[in-house]
Parts: sequence; structure tokens; C-alpha cells
Amino acid sequence: IIPISGVLKSGFDVNIFDGKIQEIMMYRETYFAISGIIYLVWFIGNLKKIRENKNFFFRLSLAVFSAGVILSLSYLIFFVNWGVFYWYFIPFSVFFSLLICIPADYYLLFKGDSVRKKIIIVFICLVAFYWGHKNYIKYIYMSENSAGNWNVESYNAAQWVKANTDMSENMAMKDAGHFSFFSERNVVNLDGLVNDFQFQEILQNKQLNNYLKDNNVKYLVQHAVWNRPDVVEGNYDFLILEYVSHKYNSESDAVIVKKENEVYRSAPYYDGKHKAVFIIWKLNA
Repeated sequence: IIPISGVLKSGFDVNIFDGKIQEIMMYRETYFAISGIIYLVWFIGNLKKIRENKNFFFRLSLAVFSAGVILSLSYLIFFVNWGVFYWYFIPFSVFFSLLICIPADYYLLFKGDSVRKKIIIVFICLVAFYWGHKNYIKYIYMSENSAGNWNVESYNAAQWVKANTDMSENMAMKDAGHFSFFSERNVVNLDGLVNDFQFQEILQNKQLNNYLKDNNVKYLVQHAVWNRPDVVEGNYDFLILEYVSHKYNSESDAVIVKKENEVYRSAPYYDGKHKAVFIIWKLNA
């Protein structure tokens, strides 16, 4: 059973060589998956010798894991049509973390050639530096941005909604997961990933405004508005929002929201590299 989000994101991507591979190769963890290919080839080629190793079960398990990593990378390249996020690469990092145990174990037991021993030491130091540096950069980023990112702002907005709206009032938002959970309200998911396939038809047929009215949606929520400094600063009259049908690769009819109908606005924050604000508008006000 595949969830709607999986169906909408999946399909043979005919544009894999038009920037898709380059996008995936930007993630350093992709190279961990490539090491999985190397390991699996090595494992199969040395299977008879590895069978006699006391750590055979660990290496066999790692070979199975590497096969899964290879399949996962292949799926990302050929079948994920949009929305490749960094957390898709976490299994690659876990695999590599286990893989480096083999040279580490070899170093601990090896008592031979000092040159080979030094090579292994250098390798382990490089791996330790990589993970240490990565975690340090992440720590610095989180320290500098803990006061404002889309996770925090979604939670803050949800708390405002719980305190200032009625349980019966429906809302609509794309990228709605965090906000929906913490607000404890009925939220129409405007990108359709946890909606139904009929909603894709509504987007395709440009019936979104009617859909919102028919479902008595009172508030429209947007976690970030990119490349609109006037909206971020609050110096706008209205904003046109259109939502994509990922099944048909088309846009909905325009939903127009007005500055005068804002009921909630966060302080400016950075959504990635984009300066943004989290806004809630009242519809049909």
C-alpha cells in the first residue's frame, strides 16, 4: 500500500539528466551510497573468504543494507519527481557509519606494516573530522536560528490558533504537517499529500476557491512567502496564491488574500536562504 504522497511523488522522471542527478550529487551523503556499491561488489567477490570471518553476520547484514541503499538511491534518481529533501539521505549516513567499523576493527587488530597502519589511522581521523565538523556546523546553525525557523514558527502559530480560534473552524495550508498537529484543528492540506485524489482534480479544474467555500474553510495559512519583500515587511495590499497539482503538474485557480485580513503574522525569519514570515489570513472577511 502506497500513500497518496508516494503516488504523487513517484513516476519515471524523464528529466533525470536535466539537473536531477546534479541536485542529488550536491548531498555529500550520496557518496556514502556510492561506497555501498563498492562494498557490495567487494563482498560478493570475496564471499568465500568472508564466510570464514568471525564477523561474517555483521558483514552479511551490511551487504543487505548496502543493497537497500543502492535501491534507495536508484529510486531517488529515477522515480522521485519532486521534493528531494535532506532527510531522504539519512539511511546513507547510517550505512556509512556502520561501514567504517570494518577498517576501524582492522586497525585495532592489525599488527603489521606500519605504513598501512598509518593509512588506516589517517582514514579514521578524516571520517571523525567529517562528522565532527558536520555536527559543529549544525550546532552553530541551530544556535543562531533557534529563535526563528519554520518549525518554531509553525509551532508558535499553532499555539495562537489554539488560543484564538474555535475548534470547529477549518483551515487550509500547504506543508501543513507541523501546524496541523500542534494546532489540533482540521486543516485542508493544499498540496494534496494527505488529501484524496479528487482534490487533484479540483486543483486541475481550477475549483479551489469553491472547494474552500464548500468545506467552510475560515483561515488560509502560509508558513513562508518567498521573494516578496513587500509581504515580509507588511507593505502590500493583496497576495495571489496558486497551488500545484502534482498529479497533473498544473496550477489551481488563484486564491487572493488581503493584508487587511491578516489575523496572525510572525516576526521575519529565514526559511533556508529566504527571508520570510508566517501569516494567517481570514477568508471571506
